[in-house]
Formats: sequence, structure tokens, C-alpha cells
Amino acid sequence: MSRPISVLLCLLALLLAIPAVAQKDKSKKSKKEQKQEEIYNLIAQETCDCMEGKDVLNMKSEDIEMQLGLCMLGSFSKHSGTLEGGTDLGNASDMEALGEKIGVLMFGKCPQTLMAVATSMQPESDPMLEDLPPMLEESPEWDGGEELTGAIVRMTNNGDVSYLVLKDEVGTEHELMWLRYFEGSEPLLENPEAGIGRKAVVYWIPMEVYSPKTRDYAVRKEIRALTFVE
Repeated sequence: MSRPISVLLCLLALLLAIPAVAQKDKSKKSKKEQKQEEIYNLIAQETCDCMEGKDVLNMKSEDIEMQLGLCMLGSFSKHSGTLEGGTDLGNASDMEALGEKIGVLMFGKCPQTLMAVATSMQPESDPMLEDLPPMLEESPEWDGGEELTGAIVRMTNNGDVSYLVLKDEVGTEHELMWLRYFEGSEPLLENPEAGIGRKAVVYWIPMEVYSPKTRDYAVRKEIRALTFVE
């Protein structure tokens, strides 16, 4: 069986296709064309009816996507014999076109159901990212970054670059590179030794730098934000 039609295709169709539908030629359609539209409208209605009884707000996104696909394909299978065009359920382009067409029609029949589906399909937030400093919330470079919590034990210097050494709760020391401005650096800028012995949460990103010692590139932890806990 082919992969269920993505609910995102339906929702995207609502934004892209509705303006085009509104501007569509209003000229009289043939009886055959009207019959085809009636069938597609029936599929949309049956899909709405099928989804209406589902508790989508308490379902996982993958389960919602699966259920929507089953509802849509179940109705389509019943009426496909009377439709022209020969939609191939094994063809990704055909499936996308079908999803868009039915999705637009569903919006006019059960908008509340689709909105509930859209709400439930929102990706779950990462708990770590919820507490990011304001600077990092909108920063495109916070991709693949991590968080460390521990006590600052010392500061070291390597030429013009300083390193903050933080010992975590299990006793492991982490060398964090102070390469440029980061939020929370003000107290350390005035007195680099002021943070020694204090517990802090450090947000860092991987930075690839050249190492003259190894004559190769090495990944360092670059500090992008720091918050003292106590």
C-alpha cells in the first residue's frame, strides 16, 4: 500500500489553491465535468465525516497523517471507478494532486476539523530550546548547539583566544572557547576571574578551527550564551 497522503499537502493547498479557485472561469461546465466534481465533493465529504469522529487533539502527528490518508483513500477507492483520469495510487505526483484537490474541497466542508488537524500536527518543541536566551531564540546559528551546566573552575588563554573551563555534575571538565561576544559575557569582560567557582548554564555551538599542533581542523565548543545559576 502506498504511503498515506500527507496532511500537510491538504493544508498547503488551502493557502495556494483557494485564490486560484476563486478566480476560476465561471463558464458553464458540461454534464460530465459536473458529474466528476460531484464525485470529488462526495469524497471530500466522506473524508470529513471519517475524520470528524477522530480525537485528533490527543493523537500523535504520525497517527493523524495515517488516519487522514486512510479516510481519503478509503472513500477514493469506492468511487474511483466512476472518475476519469486514472489516478495511480502508486505514483507520488498523482497522490499529491489528489491530496491537493480533496484538501481544497474539505476546507469548504469541515474547516474546523482541518484546523484541529493542523493544530495537532505542530511539531513538539524541544524543552532545551524553550529556555534559550532571547538572542539565541532568533539566531540562525543556533543549529546543533547544546547546553552545559556546571561550575566554572578556571580561565585559560591561548594567544588571543580565551577558554572557560567548566566542570559538570559528574566531574567532567569541558573547555569552552570564548571567541566573540556572547550574551552574559559582561561580568566576565570586566573581570575574567569573577565567574570562577560559580555555577552556570552555558549554551555552545560546535566551531571548526584550525589546529597548528595537529595541522588539521578540530571541533571546539564556542560559547554563545551564559547564565549564572547562583
